[in-house]
Amino acid sequence: MDTQELKYLTYLARVREKVESAWEYPRLARHEGWQGNLYIRFTIRRDGRLGPVTLLRSSGYRVLDDAALAALRDAIPFGQFPQAWEEPDLTITGNFIYSMGVWHVR
Repeated sequence: MDTQELKYLTYLARVREKVESAWEYPRLARHEGWQGNLYIRFTIRRDGRLGPVTLLRSSGYRVLDDAALAALRDAIPFGQFPQAWEEPDLTITGNFIYSMGVWHVR
């Protein structure tokens, strides 16, 4: 969810914050020491609803993939787009990284 485009910085920072606050490292995965990273492409509609979601690359562990997908669903609704934006939706590729002791979205 990193961007260099100033137009999106504040909005995407809020999206990241909402997703990370809803995201949990699954207990089973922590216990087993499972780590990995995955890529999810998702669309946010102008009104803040979640559009299509696609798992682009699996972490190799379904439980980790499912937790990241659940975090997206649990984080909705996202905020409405600023009025100055003309886009009907925004498609984002998020890199969800699970590492023992730390997990974060990029």
